[in-house]
Amino acid sequence: MIRTGQSFRYRCSGIVLAIIGALPGDHCSAGDRAAAEAVTNYKVPVYPVQKSANNRYLIDQNNIPFMIVGDSPHSLIGRMSKSDAQFYMANRQRYGINTLWVELLCNNKTACNEDGTTFDGIAPFTTPGDISTPNPAYFQRVDDMLQLAAAHGIMLLLDAHETAGWLATFKANGPEKAAAFGRFVGDRYKDVPNFVWMYGNDFQTWADANDDAAVLAVARSIKKRRPEPHSHHRTELPQQRITG
Repeated sequence: MIRTGQSFRYRCSGIVLAIIGALPGDHCSAGDRAAAEAVTNYKVPVYPVQKSANNRYLIDQNNIPFMIVGDSPHSLIGRMSKSDAQFYMANRQRYGINTLWVELLCNNKTACNEDGTTFDGIAPFTTPGDISTPNPAYFQRVDDMLQLAAAHGIMLLLDAHETAGWLATFKANGPEKAAAFGRFVGDRYKDVPNFVWMYGNDFQTWADANDDAAVLAVARSIKKRRPEPHSHHRTELPQQRITG
């Protein structure tokens, strides 16, 4: 969150035409600013994105190829107020960024509070550590961020099971509760067009059957709740390939 009296200034970003990354540069020059403003003159994709017929790239609902131009505010849900997120997304939109990698659950492994609460004290679960008790207030915050992103033509790569900070919690809860959590978020967001589910984050232990099961329980439950028809299926990034 941007605190009162805090000096806050964005730096220029080199836009990376890749899966993730806006690389920081030096302070903006007048030419940089003009170039950044010019980027906004593009047609907003019609979400949700889907894979192309040949499985080689993404397309929107008008079959127009979609190139991910991304930034990675992992802690957006946990650390930004709605007004801060509005300011940030407007800035990213001006630079032509169309995709943000965001953690659905965020703790100190991804720059949020250690207990997973937001900057203003909203916990993701009403019973700490029990993933079968989702907190309506927290997931309303998620809803708000998705809506703000949509208003700026931005898609979220939404990490349903961030493994660097949450794997131990999901394992401790067991596969049944993990699957129930997947059903909850899968149902809640199945009709939201401007995001893609992903799983992992520096997930190096997926070959361990117990670790993998904790993630797959969430992913498989979400997958069962994707809306029909096929053209509107939610694109997903496989957790075994997401390594940060």
